[in-house]
Amino acid sequence: MSKKPRLGHDPFKDEGPLSFIRDTRAETPKAGKPSKPGNTSNTGNTKIRARAGKAGRPKGTGAPDRELWTRATFIVRRDKLDKLRAVAYWDRTNLKRALDKALDHYLKGKAVKPVPGE
Repeated sequence: MSKKPRLGHDPFKDEGPLSFIRDTRAETPKAGKPSKPGNTSNTGNTKIRARAGKAGRPKGTGAPDRELWTRATFIVRRDKLDKLRAVAYWDRTNLKRALDKALDHYLKGKAVKPVPGE
């Protein structure tokens, strides 16, 4: 019994398996069609150009009481931090305000002498 011929054609019969890939780096764009920037350059991307001048950490919100606040880093026990975050969540405030409220409560009524040399 002879084999039935296959329908269609073999695209790789006359050519190699990757012959459809071609080098397009030397090709020029077609006239009348503006080319889109590739993923190797940022030309035409205005968002990246606009953000370039704003490098680094944000300076804050510009609130009127901005001079009253400063950044500080503390090492805190995890369980205390978790409780403070929970308090901030249930009070519908942020961690900064919750810590400020806790410190106000702790320092209320304490007479604190200033540190010498500051």
